Amino acid sequence: MRFLPESRTLPRIGSRDPRLIPRRNCFRAALGLIAKAVLVFGFMIPVDALAQRFNVLSGGSDGGDSVYFTAASGVSNQGVVVGDGAPRNGLLWELEPKSTFIWREGSGFEVIFKPDTVGLGYVLQSVSSDGSTLVGSLGVLNFRAATVQSVGSDDIESVNDPDVDLASSESFAASYDGQWIAGSTRVAIDGNIYGRSFYDQAWLWSEAGGTVWLGYLAEAGLAIRQSEALAISADGSALVGYSNASAEGGLEAFRWSATTGMIGLGDFAGGTVNSRAYDISASGNAIVGYGESESGMEAALWLDGGGIQNLGVTEGGHRMEIANATSQDGAIIVGHGRIEEDWTAMIWTNGSGLRLLADLVESELPEIDLQGWKLRETIDISDNGRYIVGRGVDPDDDEGSWRLDLGADFWSDLYTPNASVNLSLELVERTAEADSIRINPDDTREVVLESSSNLQDWDEIDALFLYQGLARQVLVDAPASEGAIFYRLRSPD
Repeated sequence: MRFLPESRTLPRIGSRDPRLIPRRNCFRAALGLIAKAVLVFGFMIPVDALAQRFNVLSGGSDGGDSVYFTAASGVSNQGVVVGDGAPRNGLLWELEPKSTFIWREGSGFEVIFKPDTVGLGYVLQSVSSDGSTLVGSLGVLNFRAATVQSVGSDDIESVNDPDVDLASSESFAASYDGQWIAGSTRVAIDGNIYGRSFYDQAWLWSEAGGTVWLGYLAEAGLAIRQSEALAISADGSALVGYSNASAEGGLEAFRWSATTGMIGLGDFAGGTVNSRAYDISASGNAIVGYGESESGMEAALWLDGGGIQNLGVTEGGHRMEIANATSQDGAIIVGHGRIEEDWTAMIWTNGSGLRLLADLVESELPEIDLQGWKLRETIDISDNGRYIVGRGVDPDDDEGSWRLDLGADFWSDLYTPNASVNLSLELVERTAEADSIRINPDDTREVVLESSSNLQDWDEIDALFLYQGLARQVLVDAPASEGAIFYRLRSPD
């Protein structure tokens, strides 16, 4: 079972009552047992391995014994982490040409792209949610690459627009499976890449369609124009970032789709125009970033039709200033804010509000040892909400990156589901391999998705946590033989 974004909606075929969905029959009972086995056994962690649920990413090998400063930038649903690094050889981080690293469960830290012969460093910005694709840049070259890389590999695929001369460029994000890439490119006006007139423009790239340039919120009268696409929905249909807000100046967060074009998301009242969107949920209905109010920078959440909202404050009265990433449904947001001038990692959920990440671990996961680290920034969270990566300071005051594994069932313990189920089911898409089912929740709750071939014997597919106002889409493996299949939702036992 996988979770997919909202793509296109087909006519509704179900509601709170089970409806017939013509389909080849399948071994649903067997699939249900397999799903239960995965949930029960697939993520079991031995007691002696609990400490490894907090992983330090700043040490490792590049084929020798070098220890690296690292800056993690992304994490997949499988816990694969990517980022940049430079050897701790006494030089300043800023002066070192960067290598890039990948960290995997079992094999640990590995450098995969090293600086080239002229000292030009690689940058890895993201890994796709399914763990298949890396996204990065090398000078003006934007690229994607398979995560199956080895030390010294240069097996990368250009995603540049071949018809444009670039002054600089970056790829920032990938769709769920890496088929769509988002980024920004600096293009010189009149061909002078060293001149003072230029424009940065956001783009969307796919193998089939090439580069689509996204334009700006405002451009008239501006000698320097700017737009950057920083994140992309799972199916590649929606991008977010920031752009010039007006000829008078200021930057504003935007959402772009092929249907709507670039739309400004607004900002908090009271401050200057200065908002940015850093991430978008898999389904495209929740966007996070920051805005500026009369109190200064504040983390921001934009929901479909709901405008901009802040994330409140912690019990100690501290606010998140930058929201960097969100889970697939927008219900979990990670970022950081300042406490006594130090950046501090924070986490927000629509059930528990805003908390310090270290406090959440201490109270909810006391078995996890943070090894004396101060968690400064949370950079990314996997779509499934299980893995968080960030940056911090170790007990020796050395900076580095970390990965936190909350566990497969962690979030289910933090919500009290309602007993009744009054939700609608929609068949969004059907292929030879799977049914894509959309669930439209009217409240925050736990439900169980089941299937049947005879309306009498029901097999559990999985238990799901739903969040009010945030549609959930589920991909269910196709039946293996001819027949009919029904789906329904029920309350948990």
